[in-house]
Amino acid sequence: MIVRWNLVKNLNRFYQQARAVRRFYSQTLVGANQSEISSKVDPFSLVADELSLIATQLREDVAQVVKNNPDPKLASAADCFIKRAQENNFRPTVALLMASAFNTPISESLRARQQFVIKSTEVFYVVCLLHDYKIPGLEYLKPETLMTGDTLLADVARGVAQLKNPQVYDLFAKLTRATGTKGAIQVGATCGSSMESYLETMYYKNAAFTSTSCEAVAILAGQPDEVSVLASEYGKNLGQVCQLTNDIPNFSGKKDVLGKDVRSNIIHPLEHLGKTGGIESSKQFALEYANRAKEIIEAFPYCNDERVLISRRALIDLPFMAIRTLK
Repeated sequence: MIVRWNLVKNLNRFYQQARAVRRFYSQTLVGANQSEISSKVDPFSLVADELSLIATQLREDVAQVVKNNPDPKLASAADCFIKRAQENNFRPTVALLMASAFNTPISESLRARQQFVIKSTEVFYVVCLLHDYKIPGLEYLKPETLMTGDTLLADVARGVAQLKNPQVYDLFAKLTRATGTKGAIQVGATCGSSMESYLETMYYKNAAFTSTSCEAVAILAGQPDEVSVLASEYGKNLGQVCQLTNDIPNFSGKKDVLGKDVRSNIIHPLEHLGKTGGIESSKQFALEYANRAKEIIEAFPYCNDERVLISRRALIDLPFMAIRTLK
């Protein structure tokens, strides 16, 4: 823990290096200037094929669970699990881009291992949601859906152990303990009315998963500790941006933003924050987290490989894309 804390403190040094790296970006990007590459970058299209592969692997895993259990309700529950796992490709996109942002050769074996931990993190995330939230219209299937998720989670634990990487295994163990005690749970269960307590709870609701997958792919790529910590910190900051931009409409209950009346789902802390300037505070925090995420990517070790630079450019753009969704 002391070593990791020292690494986090050293992020300030990396931030100071960011300006020099930024100057490099502005001067040369392997024959193309930054604006030219930026205008061509669609983060999601860059990893579309891999996202499809991960989705296929998840369907195959779920199908195996159904095959091994004769319960007739399990097929419907499995469909529900797959749907929830594929509703949001944002976290897998981030982790795949992160896996391409290091100046290391990407072998087929390495990429397969990285894809596995990315898929595993998503399974973990959906299982947490299913345990902590109701499944609208499918409450009668909840036991079967939870059984599907828990079976997959057991397979994830076995698969992570088979990677034979103690650091990655430790990451998932920490994530298990953290989400089990602090929660991917509804805000009102543990969150006080202050912005600080709200942000802490939100970390365990979303950002912890993004942070874990980003750090895991860095470790598997053989990155030094300081770069792995940078990857983790990027995932943390981006995750907070996404959670804040997702929750801001809840402060004001803008039906036209979400297409539904969210006020019925808001718990007291969100209402309190909305009445006490929470909306503007959240927007400011989101922008600060976005800028921090940008600085972290700019502090990555120097590289002039176009593939790497395009992935880094996409990672820089992602938090600001989330902020631009706000009205």
